[in-house]
Amino acid sequence: MKISLFIAVVFLVSGCKLIERITDNVASKNSVNAVSVGTGSEEKKSELVGQDTVFTAAKLPVKLYWRVESVKDMGGTALVISRYTGGKAYCLDTTFTLSVTSSQTHVMMGTIPAWYKGKYRIIAYLKTDWKEPIDTCDFVVK
Repeated sequence: MKISLFIAVVFLVSGCKLIERITDNVASKNSVNAVSVGTGSEEKKSELVGQDTVFTAAKLPVKLYWRVESVKDMGGTALVISRYTGGKAYCLDTTFTLSVTSSQTHVMMGTIPAWYKGKYRIIAYLKTDWKEPIDTCDFVVK
């Protein structure tokens, strides 16, 4: 119970949010392990809008969207998203865990704020397979 409460608090404090739509699709021959970041989402298509690695901030915090695609079925486990900040040496900033209850889930999307200008790294992995990350995405907010 304490761990669940801690995860919920970290999730709320960090401002991370899962987009309500979770894509339930069977992995195709073209499926890849990928993490990407963008400025918006096209939820019906489970795609990012404005996907890039460099974002210009008119005002902070910047609301960015993440997308994780996994060849492995994420159903029945938890997706862990860790955000790091830094440059030459990255430091863990925020980690949040999302339960994946639907079977045949290969794509998940959500939002994550960038609180200041600088370099960021997102690493996504399944809680059952934490030694092998799904993928890593580096990006910059200017």
